[in-house]
Amino acid sequence: MARAKCPNCATETESEAAFCPACGTPLAVPATAAGLSGAPTRRAERRPLTVLFCDIVGSVSLANTLDPEDMMQVLQAFQTSCDDLIARHGGYVAKYLGDGVLAYFGYPSADEEDASHAVRAALALQSAMGSLPLPAGISCKARVGVATGLVVINDLVSRGELREVGVVGETPNLAARLQSAAPAGGVVVAEATQRITAGQFTYRPLEPLTLKGFDKPVQAFEALDATESGSRSRARAESARTPIFGRDHELQILVDRWSKVQAGEGQVVLLRGEAGIGKSRLVEALRRHVADTPHVQSTWSCGPNTADSALYRSPSRLRGRPASSEANPPTRGAPSSNG
Repeated sequence: MARAKCPNCATETESEAAFCPACGTPLAVPATAAGLSGAPTRRAERRPLTVLFCDIVGSVSLANTLDPEDMMQVLQAFQTSCDDLIARHGGYVAKYLGDGVLAYFGYPSADEEDASHAVRAALALQSAMGSLPLPAGISCKARVGVATGLVVINDLVSRGELREVGVVGETPNLAARLQSAAPAGGVVVAEATQRITAGQFTYRPLEPLTLKGFDKPVQAFEALDATESGSRSRARAESARTPIFGRDHELQILVDRWSKVQAGEGQVVLLRGEAGIGKSRLVEALRRHVADTPHVQSTWSCGPNTADSALYRSPSRLRGRPASSEANPPTRGAPSSNG
């Protein structure tokens, strides 16, 4: 049986495979495998999706000013940066539209952190704009819009060499309109995206926006930076206002270990359980329990979006840690959470 290669990672795949088994990149399914000549090969499905739309500010003016070869270098540098950062944050570049980039988070595989991955990617794109390898004397900025919602998506539409993911719904249009409304160098997200990622990023609410194609003003937020909360679950735990329920025994174990730490006995606790069972909430309950006791707290967290960054938290923690002095030594007991 003939085998094809993934265009992204060059892994050999079965000729009928729809996705690369190594990296998940959608593959063009041969028309003969579907029994059709160039017709859509996979069934559409309804699913949540986060859409990121990004383009260069003033690209028309740049194109009118620059030599075509210089403009091509600008676009290639921009697109290469987008490819790298979007893939690093778990996104899928659906298409390039001139100087614009359309990316999906939640396709081809979904994750509960898709919305936060998209916002992190958007902030990373903006940070990278200042370091693009552009021709001498040239600088450019970008605008980014991010929206989350339900869509109907064709997993793959293939016609010969053309591969395209078809998405129908309000979300892609909203992301494009928010991108147009974003300030130069800014990231504007929809209300649904902000609600899902609340606590993970610092947002500035905007005045309701009047967007083309939308009957009512749209509430949106500008994403400023990421917070110390490494995941959606931890952000939820930190913002929880209700008392913890049904975990008295587990919490008492942690409190007992804390008492031993205060007595001078070092302790290490491994908290393990199924996803969503309440591990982060339990750690937050302990943090609140010891809040009035002098101590030094160090929280280290990581997630899938930092899987390729060795010792991700170490440099930032070492840079931000204040030097201790004999006049103000840290308390011997110090609870720490690691995610």
